[in-house]
Amino acid sequence: MSAYSKETIADGSGREALVVIDPATLEELDRVPLMTPEEVTQQVEHAENTFPMWRELPIEERARFILRARDYLLDHVDEVVLPALRRRAAA
Repeated sequence: MSAYSKETIADGSGREALVVIDPATLEELDRVPLMTPEEVTQQVEHAENTFPMWRELPIEERARFILRARDYLLDHVDEVVLPALRRRAAA
């Protein structure tokens, strides 16, 4: 049995999602909306355009961003980290 399947999201958008299943329990862990090729291209272009600004930031300022992200993850472990760990365990 695969840990993933594709289904249409039931929010009326018509978008497809990757349904993540725990193969041990067959419990649905998450639904991850799939991006269109155009959305992927847009995100890659955004990253390419943003990286030069990031590279120019002093290391201290980059560190502040990273530490804020760490703090957010620690403060929201139940909503962000644990579902990601479950998805990874199901892979």
